[in-house]
Amino acid sequence: MRSAHRYLHRWKYLAVMVLMTGLTLTWLGVRQVLRETSAAEEARWGRTLSHAKAITDLHLQAVEAVLAASRALVEASDEVTNSEWITFTRSVTSHSQFPNATLGFLHASSRTLQSWVDVSGEVPSPPP
Repeated sequence: MRSAHRYLHRWKYLAVMVLMTGLTLTWLGVRQVLRETSAAEEARWGRTLSHAKAITDLHLQAVEAVLAASRALVEASDEVTNSEWITFTRSVTSHSQFPNATLGFLHASSRTLQSWVDVSGEVPSPPP
C-alpha cells in the first residue's frame, strides 16, 4: 500500500511539472508572438509615416515652385494684367500636381485694402 501511495505521489508531481512546463512554454510563446506583432506594427506605422512625409514634401515643393513662379512673374512686369495672370494660372495648373488649384492675385492699394477691412467683422463684398 505504501509503495502504491509513493507511486501515485510521484505521478502527481510529474503531472504538475508537465503542466507548469506547458504553461510556461505557452506563456513564452504568446509573449514572443505579441512582441513580433508589435514590432511589425511599429515598422508598418514607420513606413506609412515616411510615405506621408514624402508626399507632403512633394506637395510643398510644388507649392513653393508655383509661388516662386508667381513672384517671378510679378517682379518681371511693372503691372500684371488680368490676361497675363489668367495665362499664367492656366499654364501653372496644367503642369502642376494641383490641376484644380486656384491662384488669386490682389492688387494692393490703400483703397483696396480699406474696402476689404470691415470693422464689424462681417465679410464685405469684393471691390469693383
